[in-house]
Amino acid sequence: MSLVVDSLSAEVGDGRERKRVLHDVSLRIETGTLGAVLGPSGSGKSTLLRCIAGLHGTVSGAIRSGSRDLRGLPPERRRVGLVPQDGALFPHLTVGENVAFGLSKHIRRSRRVDDLLELVELPGLASRYPHELSGGQAQRVALARALAPSPEVVLLDEPFSALDATLRAAVREQVRRALAETGTTAILVTHDQTEALSIADRLIVLSDGRVRQIGSPQEVYQRPVDLWTGQFVGEAVVLPGRGEGSRVTTAIGDLRLVDPAVGAVTVLLRPEQVRIVEGPGTPARVVSVDYFGHDALVDLDLVADPGIRISARLAAPVSLREGDAVQIRVADPVLAFVAPRQDP
Repeated sequence: MSLVVDSLSAEVGDGRERKRVLHDVSLRIETGTLGAVLGPSGSGKSTLLRCIAGLHGTVSGAIRSGSRDLRGLPPERRRVGLVPQDGALFPHLTVGENVAFGLSKHIRRSRRVDDLLELVELPGLASRYPHELSGGQAQRVALARALAPSPEVVLLDEPFSALDATLRAAVREQVRRALAETGTTAILVTHDQTEALSIADRLIVLSDGRVRQIGSPQEVYQRPVDLWTGQFVGEAVVLPGRGEGSRVTTAIGDLRLVDPAVGAVTVLLRPEQVRIVEGPGTPARVVSVDYFGHDALVDLDLVADPGIRISARLAAPVSLREGDAVQIRVADPVLAFVAPRQDP
């Protein structure tokens, strides 16, 4: 079922201490797709999930799963599964009993539990207890438990944050595969940009309880609606410029613009657009090199304007060292944002 949130507002606190934490949030996740809600701490991500699950009250707005209005329904009648950050498995129950928790006796006697454990790539572990599982295994058991009653929507609240980087990537892919195979509509909440960009079909950027932008990961990364979103979603190089229609003058050259602009602007480009070249370019000096194996992030100061820091993402192998003199060019077009007008 598709999930629709329409003009949803919510508050926290009591009496005069109440504070609005969600402001007219609207989004739509189509049937069988995965949406990721991305935002900094305190942006309202977890509150949004709790509202959808029925664990937090709302001030106004609507929540619909398909044609069903979820507002006013208790959590157990919403057909919404929740995978919390820590998995929250019952320590005194086996894996199989955890997955079967809440199912009818008839369904428990079927192959439902075994099928779900195979789906999350944990066959044969039904008799183990949570303390015998790795962190990644526990999270997949939590997903199997959420999928057991065949929910219309599954909510995942930063489920990979406690895992190390290598395990997180593997478990993330296993979870995505399991959701795709069941055709379940899902929402993942995260503050990890890489995670959101790699896993989501639809990306919702939230800031201060408001939606900044909704689109595919590619759309949000390549065409952010404002400077804040561009800097928050992925790494960005930001520098002043002066727009002259289809081009902009900057400290690293005259560049072509994605959208026309005139006057003082802030230019945003991605590190992968910055090239180290042999021929003519803008002189720069290497400040640091962060090596990641498959690529490296090189920080550079412009020789003519050392107050401007430029980052370049280069494919391996990278032989540059601190202090090296280089020439750089930018693969345009680039984005430009006009500073918002200040009220007098």
